[in-house]
Amino acid sequence: VRMSRHCSPRTRVSIMQTPTQQSLRCVIVGDATLTVRCCEVLQEHGWKICGIVSSSFQLITFASEQSIEVFDSLSNVALQLKDIKLDYVFSIVNFRMFTDGLLQLPHRFCINFHDGPLPQYAGTNSTSWALIRGEQFHGVTWHQMEKEADVGDVFESERVSIKPSETAYSLNMKCFEAGLSSFERMLQMLEGKRPWLVHKQDLTHRTYFAFNQSPPAHALLDPCAHSSTTYI
Repeated sequence: VRMSRHCSPRTRVSIMQTPTQQSLRCVIVGDATLTVRCCEVLQEHGWKICGIVSSSFQLITFASEQSIEVFDSLSNVALQLKDIKLDYVFSIVNFRMFTDGLLQLPHRFCINFHDGPLPQYAGTNSTSWALIRGEQFHGVTWHQMEKEADVGDVFESERVSIKPSETAYSLNMKCFEAGLSSFERMLQMLEGKRPWLVHKQDLTHRTYFAFNQSPPAHALLDPCAHSSTTYI
């Protein structure tokens, strides 16, 4: 079995033959610039976007220009598109929780973008936590969505380095670029142009950061602390 360069030799890999198909159908859920760029990439690859769930003016404008239907809630998507054969649902910079009905909506998978190197840094604010904990590397992950957040099988990932001068903003920009390039590689696999290599997460290495979790001392700066322990 040929292993993906993003997979550990000990990782269990599932291999599936996916025939090349024209006009794969999907729904997009998200609210950021990366969401728009991924929509553009999908269109370049000949995919049909059947709907977009977003409250972002940028996404709504894009959808209007491309004559794509916009939904204001996930429940409306699950109800209105249940009779359409969708192949995938992509969650890209999205903080909405998927219902069981939506997880079962696509013929194949719901796939989420996470700005962290799963199974580490699951949850929220992963780039900030990576800086706070003094990491030298970070990454992004495209994974199958399950009822529990950030535990599904990994479709694609990419690692990025962290410089000593890194900020949350600059690391987020690196994750944006990594997310876009890894998305293109993943599409090639979904389209049958690359071997189907999907691996399970080793959840014994999982770390999780909740939305309401705070840094030590609630992020207050200690004037006596060494500069190497201070991140902005």
